[in-house]
Amino acid sequence: MPGAPRLLGCVMPDAEYLKRWRRLSLRVEQRLEAGESEYGGRSYGRPPGDLVSEIEEELLDIIGWAAILHERIQGLRQMVRQGEEGASTGASTSSAPSGGSGVPRES
Repeated sequence: MPGAPRLLGCVMPDAEYLKRWRRLSLRVEQRLEAGESEYGGRSYGRPPGDLVSEIEEELLDIIGWAAILHERIQGLRQMVRQGEEGASTGASTSSAPSGGSGVPRES
């Protein structure tokens, strides 16, 4: 960020970043409170190995959801390319798959 204020050689976050950080912190706090309500504070007494396993399961979920989103994005990009190619050749661009998932359907 050119011209951004610096402190000890590090770029200082701007006001918008700080707003986003506060919103993220609030969401984390809300999730911790929801966990407290659901589990009654038992998480704080669990062995660290159990917590590591919980984190690993969550990370696997994140990877799975990211893979699904990646496939949908690739499908959308393919549809855009086909539309651009069709437009440049004068062909119809109505070859988008039904359902709007962004993933081309197999024939």
